Amino acid sequence: THVVNGNPIDEYSRLSCKINFKRPNSDICHVRLDFVRFSMTGPSDLGECDGGSLTVTAENLHDFITCGNNTGQHLYLEYGDCDIVSVSMNPNQDGNPPPTFDLQATFINCEQSGSSKTIQNDPPPAGCDQYYTNPSGQVRSFNYISQKFFGISQWNDVQGQINNQKYTVCVKTLSGYRRIIWGPCQGEEVPFSLSGYGSSVSTQGDLSSYEMKTGSDCQTDWIDIPGSPAGRYCGSIFPGTIASSARPFQMFVSFNDEEIVAINNMINPATGCPIGFDCVDPYDPIRPAQGSPTNSASGFVPCHELGEFCALNPGLEEFVDSGNTGFCLQYVLTN
Repeated sequence: THVVNGNPIDEYSRLSCKINFKRPNSDICHVRLDFVRFSMTGPSDLGECDGGSLTVTAENLHDFITCGNNTGQHLYLEYGDCDIVSVSMNPNQDGNPPPTFDLQATFINCEQSGSSKTIQNDPPPAGCDQYYTNPSGQVRSFNYISQKFFGISQWNDVQGQINNQKYTVCVKTLSGYRRIIWGPCQGEEVPFSLSGYGSSVSTQGDLSSYEMKTGSDCQTDWIDIPGSPAGRYCGSIFPGTIASSARPFQMFVSFNDEEIVAINNMINPATGCPIGFDCVDPYDPIRPAQGSPTNSASGFVPCHELGEFCALNPGLEEFVDSGNTGFCLQYVLTN
């Protein structure tokens, strides 16, 4: 079944709707949803799909929300104990850009049957929300938009990581292959950008500010590759290539529920500044304030001390969770 909107500039193509896929019989356990074409308003600077969205409701994906550009993506929707999985469309109402989508829904048998190699007879393993069956390929986060290296001309505000997405990516364990090797997609401007200083658009081209984080340093947005040296990975650089022999071949994606433009909005009562900000003298900006590194003045909010203002403490910038663009990783199975 294809779900396609009509003329994208027609106001009727921007009406919200909900599509239910009823389980036809007990032999069907999933619906595979392919984003043959999908483009609508991207997330806000805070990572919210408040201009337009697609919401999936299934046993394995409860209210999974996406927006922006997702052409080429796919999801497996599990029925579980229910007989219906659903997709709710809420296109952007202003028509800028014109929302377009072509979603292909395919029923998937519970077990592989016969010798047919069709998608209907190749169900994903339990717990897989995405399933890649080739010995090599690329995996992109939702609304990751392909860019050529340092080719910033096509960069726009649609590019951005989406909040509150948690899902499992699986790669089929093909006979004769014992390991999977992951690495950043070649020829991309920023192939990896998950809660790392230097991940914002403003720092592109300045590789000196990019940072790699692993393990317990990844607390907000991260991927986890079982059997890999560090487990979790985040920041703005993926550590070259990493290998894992843990089977099944999986990658867990976890994006938290907010993108924080500043460190937070909790106020330090001693200064009147948000936590993570220090008082500085706007007339002497080179003076370190309260033992912090040298700051520049900011008119963000007055400090309690007359004539001083709040400015971000540069020593805490690495904790800023904003400007993330997601990831594009390529994999290859080896012996």
